[in-house]
Amino acid sequence: MDTVADAIADAAIFGADTVIVQAGIVDCFPRISSREDRERLNSLRPELRDVIRKFLRENRDAVLAEAGSVVYTSLETYRDSALQAAMLAQRLGLNIIFLSIVAHSDLEYATPGVMNNVEQYNNALREVCALTECAEYFDLTEFSKDKELLHDDLYHISPQGNARLALLMRNHLVRPASCASTGGQAEGKKLQAFVKARAEVLHVLGGVLAKAGHTARADAAEKAAAQTIIHFPSRRTGNIPTSAFIEITNHCNLNCTMCNTQMSKRMKGFMSPEVFDKVIARLQSVGIYRAALHTVGETLLHPNLGDLLGIARKRNFSVFFSTNGQLTGKLEKILPYYSGLFNSIRFSIDAATPETYALIRKGGKIERVWKSFQLIRDFNVAHGTNFGIVTNYILSDTNIGEIDSFIDHVSEFAPVDSMKFNLPNSLSPDPSFLKEIFSFHSLIYPTGYGCMLPFNTVAITFDGKVSLCCRDYDADLTIGSFLKDNPLGIWRGKQAEAIRQGVLGVGECPGLCAKCHNVSGSEISSMFIHNARALGLRDLGARLWSVLAAMAHDPYDLGGVRKACLNALS
Repeated sequence: MDTVADAIADAAIFGADTVIVQAGIVDCFPRISSREDRERLNSLRPELRDVIRKFLRENRDAVLAEAGSVVYTSLETYRDSALQAAMLAQRLGLNIIFLSIVAHSDLEYATPGVMNNVEQYNNALREVCALTECAEYFDLTEFSKDKELLHDDLYHISPQGNARLALLMRNHLVRPASCASTGGQAEGKKLQAFVKARAEVLHVLGGVLAKAGHTARADAAEKAAAQTIIHFPSRRTGNIPTSAFIEITNHCNLNCTMCNTQMSKRMKGFMSPEVFDKVIARLQSVGIYRAALHTVGETLLHPNLGDLLGIARKRNFSVFFSTNGQLTGKLEKILPYYSGLFNSIRFSIDAATPETYALIRKGGKIERVWKSFQLIRDFNVAHGTNFGIVTNYILSDTNIGEIDSFIDHVSEFAPVDSMKFNLPNSLSPDPSFLKEIFSFHSLIYPTGYGCMLPFNTVAITFDGKVSLCCRDYDADLTIGSFLKDNPLGIWRGKQAEAIRQGVLGVGECPGLCAKCHNVSGSEISSMFIHNARALGLRDLGARLWSVLAAMAHDPYDLGGVRKACLNALS
């Protein structure tokens, strides 16, 4: 167990109701040098390094008084970490108790400033507890005043003190809960039940695969089950974004059920080659060397796509894009020249028959997609290449019965494991469609409980604005200009932080984020379908739907989920 987040996740796994966090003095203890200072000191010649260390030790009090002190963890980071822990506990349906930092006042004589730091950091814990419904601050001031309850260092609790603390905690916890179960906690408990139900499905899948002799697949399912349990990473903003989307256009030639792109009110346009070049240069300046070339538009519609790809190649910048596969002619023009820039293309295709395809992807024809697949296969044969086809199939009540025929046909062009199957989300100008195309409404949950995008991703619109969402139809989450502003300045700026606080639930949630919902079960859909197919089963959609029905009926009934999964795999 490495972090508080790990402890909270473990507590949820074992069905605990409350997590107790003992805050220590290490974060706020005054120091005469920072970690960065010590790293620089260690890089010096040994004789010089030793002289400086000796001087600092012998003159510690004077250095503290003259230059002020640094701390191991800044007050801002400390408050943010505590808030992250409290929000994670709430998302998992847990209570969390923060025990205050303990320090006897005699420490002040040896280390000036320590008591002021302790008070500030304890106040930060109080603020966090005031902001979150499930968090409680437990004051241990009496321990700080009684040396019998402390070790000789005056900031660690002694065995006698620990015995007293255990008694206090026992008496405190048997009382009626000081922070009653809230809507957020109830949602968190339900969401954690979904996490355990998904893990149960993967455990069953692994067992069935092992019995059938599919050892590698069984191991992968068991590994996925273990990873599924730890579902909520700690969301902290990095110094730089780690991934990027470049919207070269927000025009689209279709109006699919899941997107309703035509409802977007934002001005339509194409990114110019000059802007594209500047965007790539700026991304590289902050350490990003790969980006997707789409957000809500169709990449192949760009009239100068070849020029953009040429710029990317010249700058040694990797790209990835997704297409609806309707523009075979455009694909034919770029493939011979730029296939080395990306080794595959993802095709969004959610049907196997012309009728269903036309119903979902309004304005499109499935025959054009098959033609694009044939183009790539012919290209590979002619050039001895292995350019890949990846498919993304959004599962719904409309197309669930076509999975077998879809795999049968697409497997002529691509391996089954390159076919991705996901449940829908509600990111659309009109999110009401989700409940219309997906029957299991109880599996729908707010994306904000686990969304990582505002904390690690930038999306650059065609006119150079920066958004914290890759599907920002109307630029609701823009935080500045990627062309005019300092990229790192706006990444850590007030607008960006306000959006993140809203997503975390401790500020006003942006409208786009408030309407965004996901479906539990999407995380296991591809693995279930791929492996059921490997077991020689048919009617894959109905089998998956029966498992999701059990999860939707009662996610707390793991026995029922297990039985449904075994039946689905028989």
